[in-house]
Amino acid sequence: MEERHGRLVCIGKDPDRDQRYYLYKCDCGNMKSIIKSNVERGATISCGCYLKANRTNVHRTYGFSHTRIDNIYKTMIARCHHEKCKSYRNYGAKGIAVCDEWRKDKTAFFKWAFANGYREDLTIDRIDPTKGYSPENCRWADYITQNNHRKSNRFIEIDGESHTIAEWSRISGIKQGTIQHRISHGWNNRDAVYKPVES
Repeated sequence: MEERHGRLVCIGKDPDRDQRYYLYKCDCGNMKSIIKSNVERGATISCGCYLKANRTNVHRTYGFSHTRIDNIYKTMIARCHHEKCKSYRNYGAKGIAVCDEWRKDKTAFFKWAFANGYREDLTIDRIDPTKGYSPENCRWADYITQNNHRKSNRFIEIDGESHTIAEWSRISGIKQGTIQHRISHGWNNRDAVYKPVES
């Protein structure tokens, strides 16, 4: 079974380079030696043809303050780094930040976006909601996927300490599904997290 990532199909190790490099065949027909971890985490999805084909879109988008993707970028920066932003308390105040690469270079964000499946009907989503915005932790998702992701990682607070349900589950030993069920049935957060399950 072929190992495919984006437009790339893994052929095998590159015998002429160190063990990090593998040979990949792109859908456009080109063969390229690429660091395997970059392909597996989605940082590289083609031999370069995809970015080249969309470079016009990148340059067209850059500098246009009213385009959708530019608005996504500005909103991301604001909620993580501008204390006056209404959403800052849910992001920046909790340690969620935008990586230096994107924060310092808007073009880098646009290039990543177009190389990783940006479409007008998708929104940016953090794979691990406890971590910030970076190429390694972001993807483009539809609203259903993103809403489900948010629900499964809902933050709840007990005595001023905020964690996801999954994290509270690890802390208390109560199953995540049990905590979610209790909260959906009106239990207060402390009892939902800490009350032992009756046998």
